Amino acid sequence: MTEYKALPSRKKLAYRIFRNAFIMFGLGAGLMFLIGNRFTHKTFTRKEKISVYVTNLAIAIIATTLCFTIGWKAYLLIQVPIMYFAAIGGVYLFYLQHQFEGTHWYTNKDWDFKTVALQGSSYYKLPAILRWFSGNIGFHHIHHLSSKIPNYRLRKCHLENDLFRNIKPVPFLKGFRYVHLKLWDEQAGKLIRFRDLKMA
Repeated sequence: MTEYKALPSRKKLAYRIFRNAFIMFGLGAGLMFLIGNRFTHKTFTRKEKISVYVTNLAIAIIATTLCFTIGWKAYLLIQVPIMYFAAIGGVYLFYLQHQFEGTHWYTNKDWDFKTVALQGSSYYKLPAILRWFSGNIGFHHIHHLSSKIPNYRLRKCHLENDLFRNIKPVPFLKGFRYVHLKLWDEQAGKLIRFRDLKMA
């Protein structure tokens, strides 16, 4: 919040536009997954660059094969909506797993790996069918604690370890309300909406 308040007006406006739900989930999701993730950056390691190139090659082969099989119009009519809505879902889940009511953000001096993993990422309680489709992504707190645990073991890990007993879940429907949380209030120690800024 302090950083936001210190920004010049044009940068505040740009941030508000960027963080608008329609821009972030609607336009931004498609651009990120369909275009942004297809390119490498100078900060990427050799392994990361190769991963992007191989993924792009696989997409090109599959798309070309399907275009020749069913025609490019049919391919686009089927594939584009599926990819677009999957991108929206992916961005929404990533957003909610790090920005929700009750999350904790820390400065460098207060940063602690275990605390940030368990309290800075959500346990999003998804219905069983969505747990299956998303690879148990709702157990994000465990993923942050140990990214080597395979997705099919995350639920079992959550249920069998006392470490996770006190983790408060984010109910599925309630999660949609958290898309309006945009700024970290350092004094209150919580995320707030833009409209709350006037009251702070």
